Amino acid sequence: MNIAQGFQIEQPKVFVPWRINDKILVDLFSTYHLRKVTNGQFNISCVSLGGLHHELAFNFKPRVNGALVELEIYLKSYRSLTQSFKKLQSHVEATFGAPSIAKPVRQCYPEYSYTWNLKGVRIEHHVRDSFLDADRVIIKV
Repeated sequence: MNIAQGFQIEQPKVFVPWRINDKILVDLFSTYHLRKVTNGQFNISCVSLGGLHHELAFNFKPRVNGALVELEIYLKSYRSLTQSFKKLQSHVEATFGAPSIAKPVRQCYPEYSYTWNLKGVRIEHHVRDSFLDADRVIIKV
């Protein structure tokens, strides 16, 4: 995958270039179940990263008339945060190699947050605290 150009989804088989507008994204997924969450954010259930079934959020900046600059990958359902984190981490490492940075965190699990710096693209994998713990892989240009 040439992550500097965009993101390859395996099922449905769609290549999503960076910095497109929301109208182009909607056209790319015209025959699939792309869901509009709000202005500047769309979601789809898909497969990527070597066979991983997951949810994918497309984030545009600014939210109105913006460009695609961020993707969020997360599992819709999982038995534990530990299981989710390990599964996502193994697929990201298999696709992009070892992370550039492993930073210790103060939470019980995971012990680290991971960052990849690749060809103008930054990939982060960490647990984000909000009302509930949320395990996310964030890819941004």
